[in-house]
Amino acid sequence: MRPAILHDEDRPLAPVGADRNLTELEQLVGRPLDRAAAGREALRLVQAGKVEHIVVSMGDAGALLANAQTLLDVAAPRPIVRSTVGAGDSFVGAMTFALASGTEIGEAFHFAVAAGSAAVMTPGTELCHREDVLKLYRQSVAERQAPAGRRLISLLAG
Repeated sequence: MRPAILHDEDRPLAPVGADRNLTELEQLVGRPLDRAAAGREALRLVQAGKVEHIVVSMGDAGALLANAQTLLDVAAPRPIVRSTVGAGDSFVGAMTFALASGTEIGEAFHFAVAAGSAAVMTPGTELCHREDVLKLYRQSVAERQAPAGRRLISLLAG
């Protein structure tokens, strides 16, 4: 799968966002990376002006989000894995939905991790189920005591 690149119309040559998995990031930088090195490389890409935001998905280990303000390193919840098909699509779809709903990028990222994790709970080629996403995301919001997450929950639950 090719990484998703979003462009800002005011800056057509500078990507606003990139979604890569760890293997793709390793290929980009030309060497194997552990979690800490992946975070440093993601930040380096942001600081070099190559991208405004970068998400590095790391499968069952979670994901990283780097931008000029932060490096978020989020461990994935550990549900029973039935199939990994659709986890990346669920992640990207959830992040897109949250951002389109006005959620700030860090909170949208946490929501996306919950959706990707919820997707592995389904058999075969099913994507994530709304109830599973909400359950995992509510747990994340409670653990982080994140008021920003409550708005997204109310939007989804309503």
